[in-house]
Amino acid sequence: MKTHGTFLLYYTGIIIILLLILKIVYVKKHKLISRYKSFIILDRILFFISFLGILITSLWDFNYLSYANPIPYKNWKSIQWDDFRGLKMPKDNLDGESKFAFIHSSLIINKSKSKIEIEANFHPCRSYVYNNQIFADRLLTHEIYHFHITEYCARLMRKDIIENIDRGGEICLSDLRTKYFRKERLLQKQYDEETYHSYVYAKQIHWQEKIDSLLISLENYSNPVIILNEQHQNKKNEFSKK
Repeated sequence: MKTHGTFLLYYTGIIIILLLILKIVYVKKHKLISRYKSFIILDRILFFISFLGILITSLWDFNYLSYANPIPYKNWKSIQWDDFRGLKMPKDNLDGESKFAFIHSSLIINKSKSKIEIEANFHPCRSYVYNNQIFADRLLTHEIYHFHITEYCARLMRKDIIENIDRGGEICLSDLRTKYFRKERLLQKQYDEETYHSYVYAKQIHWQEKIDSLLISLENYSNPVIILNEQHQNKKNEFSKK
């Protein structure tokens, strides 16, 4: 990921635009172009600067210059530092420490007439590491367990849906999405606070064992796809109308 080269390119572009504005001011001052024409040119330049600013700012949330497809949980063992393709915010740090990483994972929920799919995904373009030369296995393990927490919540949600369908109860995917999104955010926050982002080693090991145990307890709900039989489909159609 050529981060420094990318920023150098953008900064060079901004400098060129500023020089163009100065040039327009100069030619206007010496009456080489009309006032109306100078305003048109300035408007276009300012529009381009604004557009460029939006592109640069959005890079820090989603690095589209180095896009990679989301990685489903079933492939979590393949994740390495090279998969953290996002860009770190300038001067971003953790209590003054800049050698840290951030992983972005989420629950992706899709539904159709015959199935409901709930999958935990890792997003490379929204995950970053301060320095991809760190090669700190302990830090990578900490970040991967954030992904495990997302999968744990995905399994809880699948379990909730399956049990509700079997009982003939009502299911509202939007409510369940909100419920487990909040639960995941709370667990992620607790995990980081108690382990201090992996720096408290004893707590890190405790959380790893805890999450491993929780995932094993929900192994029966590891399949992201919930297949609906005809009875379930009819029930699901009733739910969707409510």
